[in-house]
Amino acid sequence: MLDNGIRTNADLMASIGKMQRILYSENPGDIEIKTPFERELFIQATGYTVSKWTRIDPDRIISEFKEARSRGRVGEVAQGYEQGTMVIGKVDIKFDHGKIEKEFMAIRAELLEASKVKDAGQEFLSNIKAKTTEALRRKLSALQQTLDETPNKFIEAQLKEIQETIGRIESGKNTEKILVEILGLSRKDIETLELHTVIREIVLSKIFERNYSPEMINTLITQLQEGISVQSVMQVSNLLDNVIKDHILNIEKNNKDGYWSKEAWARIKEAKGKAKTMDIRKLFTETTLKFRETISEFETSQSEGMGRTIQVIPDRSIVGEMSGYLANACYTKEYPLLSGRPNLTPYKFIDRTDPSNPELIGSVLVFEVETASRGKAMLIRAFNVPNETRIDIPNFIEKFIDTLESTARRRGVDSILYAGAHGADSNYPFIQSYLSRYKRPERLVPLKDKFDFNGYDITNASYLVRDISGESSQ
Repeated sequence: MLDNGIRTNADLMASIGKMQRILYSENPGDIEIKTPFERELFIQATGYTVSKWTRIDPDRIISEFKEARSRGRVGEVAQGYEQGTMVIGKVDIKFDHGKIEKEFMAIRAELLEASKVKDAGQEFLSNIKAKTTEALRRKLSALQQTLDETPNKFIEAQLKEIQETIGRIESGKNTEKILVEILGLSRKDIETLELHTVIREIVLSKIFERNYSPEMINTLITQLQEGISVQSVMQVSNLLDNVIKDHILNIEKNNKDGYWSKEAWARIKEAKGKAKTMDIRKLFTETTLKFRETISEFETSQSEGMGRTIQVIPDRSIVGEMSGYLANACYTKEYPLLSGRPNLTPYKFIDRTDPSNPELIGSVLVFEVETASRGKAMLIRAFNVPNETRIDIPNFIEKFIDTLESTARRRGVDSILYAGAHGADSNYPFIQSYLSRYKRPERLVPLKDKFDFNGYDITNASYLVRDISGESSQ
């Protein structure tokens, strides 16, 4: 390990100890990451290597954070913010597998086929072409039979058009070209020819092209092949509700994440809201809602045994800068995170159940904002724990809010709010399902100034979680 600056066992232990101080300390200070070995430990432990979202070069993050700190652009955690430690039980989750089986089996087959795009792209493309042209040839055959019985110029024109479409599909160099051709058909034809599965597979393949590493793909495939479980249902729900709905097919964001070519995106957009064309977002709506409903009906009960010791620590160090990576969250493209945002305090979540082996398990962002009518507020944004079955999520959320309430009182803040726009609340479905209990009209608290962090405008979509002013928040 000479190239990594590690020459003795003492060097090794010193580097590991240094990383532990950076990652798990309540006050890590300005500890520098100097050697390649320390860098590797840092990016592994903070989740950078497994993040499925935008990844800024880690050396750039480290060097620019150091400069920003030295120039005073990133201050320390504000007075009044304190850590909290809590014991959170583990829960057993039960649900009716039969209610989701049909939808699960369908989307599983599509995901498994779409996953081929990473390592067997040409095979996936060939399969898409074959399924599409086979369907079109069935229509071609039916039209030809009708034409043989009754000559008709309109049918002749249809035959020619379909033959040309088949030719363009067969010569298409990627699946987006195939999608453009399919979406050129009428909604009735797409439904009759049962091309909705092909469309969904093309859309799902974007996850594997852009968001998943080979290791993550293998993990997902294993999970899917094991069948319906709490973990697989939450994983698929996350893909549908957050990756597909909020990113890949988000019309409002106008392909901001760059998943599609201009030609494909134009075809996707032009179908929105039209009766005769296929709005491909709607191909996922029913399945997405079914998974969301299933998670909302999870029945939880306390597991036997000791709970887990979780510490929540406000952190505006380099670890706080990495909050999005800690939780595999979609706001990592908001870079830099802390510079220029003195009102933002990230919290890191640490599992200290085994004192000799602490582990980062998630993060949340807390913004101090002004409301339109209730004075100062703390806004909970992006509450993320990737492994939602590790602990009792509802209990953890409430205990975190208890900790934040004490901080709010010290800071002279009147309210605690949560970001109620879907995708701004969390990237994880069980957390989203629980937080939605606060999303009621009577709890809506508009913000004074526009707030659109990471493209989610929640100026008029923030909801009261705790009232610190003395009024009831029940």
